[in-house]
Amino acid sequence: GTGRADGDDPNGHHFYWQDDLCAVEVTMRSWGYTWGGGDCTGCPRGTRSRRHWNLLVYVKAIKGLDVAQMGSHGLLLRTDTYVPAVLGATIRDLALEGVSDVVLAETTLLVRCDHAAAQQAVQHRLEEVIKSYDENPLRVDHEPIEIPVRYDGEDLEFVAQACSLPEEEEIRRHLGTTYVAAFCGFAPGFAYLSGLDSSLKLPRRDTPRTRVPAGTVAIAATYSAVYPQESPGGWHLIGSTSTELWDVARQPPALIEPGRQVRFVRQ
Repeated sequence: GTGRADGDDPNGHHFYWQDDLCAVEVTMRSWGYTWGGGDCTGCPRGTRSRRHWNLLVYVKAIKGLDVAQMGSHGLLLRTDTYVPAVLGATIRDLALEGVSDVVLAETTLLVRCDHAAAQQAVQHRLEEVIKSYDENPLRVDHEPIEIPVRYDGEDLEFVAQACSLPEEEEIRRHLGTTYVAAFCGFAPGFAYLSGLDSSLKLPRRDTPRTRVPAGTVAIAATYSAVYPQESPGGWHLIGSTSTELWDVARQPPALIEPGRQVRFVRQ
């Protein structure tokens, strides 16, 4: 439904909700509905016999951070204010019993818990996490990983022209920052490295390549990355490295994990 239960929240149904964790003020946003026994008076006329589909229950408690229950015991944190990698490092530092994993994405953070008590503990410590939030200097556990790069990519000239820069200046700007692995995805070991110089920001290619060699250094949008294996790809290819990003015989297999800092060094 698209109606509002109390007329105050244009984004969904706003009310007070209680479960085995605690009583919280929440907003429920539905992305559709399916047949069932729902009885929401805020839904459009004729749909009250339907139940909401794909509901997210947001705990409206912390400025800049939406907290949603995910599954039986998980918490999904959504933010446009904070860096998920920093939040994730802070939550890991709490070392709470029953927190089995912290999974990062571009604007979300999934905290996987083994039981309700762990979920409740995380929920109760979130204000402390926000108060201790500090991304300057960025929270990292290790020295930056240095990756040697040969700037021999197929798109090096194109990127320079598209950004109205000489090639050497393009290279200098790509080298001139310390990147942070915001999250991993797309392929095993593929880390999205935030911190790309804003003058190098370009959309992905209109037509992806069917084959990008392993070790290719690339940029797209606000990220740089290294392709860990040969794969299709739509990023702009500016260089290459012999550094192995993914090795199943290594522990952990990924050289770059979320939250790690990375520097590119010209070879």
